[in-house]
Amino acid sequence: GIPSDHTVQYSSQSAGIYISEKSYLEIRNINVSYVGGTAIHVNASDHITVDNCDISYTFEKGISFRNSRGYCNATNNTIAHVGDGIYWTEYNKGPNLAANNTISYCNYVVGGSQYNNNDGHAIGMQNGDRFVVRDNTVSYTNMPAILIWAGPGQTGKDCVIKGNVVLAGNKKTYLKSYYGIGIGWHST
Repeated sequence: GIPSDHTVQYSSQSAGIYISEKSYLEIRNINVSYVGGTAIHVNASDHITVDNCDISYTFEKGISFRNSRGYCNATNNTIAHVGDGIYWTEYNKGPNLAANNTISYCNYVVGGSQYNNNDGHAIGMQNGDRFVVRDNTVSYTNMPAILIWAGPGQTGKDCVIKGNVVLAGNKKTYLKSYYGIGIGWHST
């Protein structure tokens, strides 16, 4: 059939969409909501584009690129009520791009308790070089909205962060003390 003929209303899997060790794939114009883990999880892949998707209410990450082999891009997405918005984890080769996304309510507190156990970054880059983060709009994050983290033996070099808008939220809705930090660098 055609994609509009299919709706998944419940899944016990840890990801709404899971891609591993693939190249040259595009995920476009999809709504992924109410996932118990990560909405879109990409592992050890390259040349993957997630574009113009609407992602909300995921317990972990909206979009996760793990061990990216390069050219893993998230563009024009709307992401809200997630643990972390877009996150590159483990060890990543660049270039990778996050551009023109609207991300809000990362690790948001619901009814006085923390929504999930993630950091609450809108965009996080871990152990990699040549990330480009541009023209995103971010609001209501629990930790630094945009974070570059480099562990032992890693550099986090040749990264470009420009043209982003980071808006503050109501401090009473957050549990951690990092509220108000727009961009953070962390390295061991």
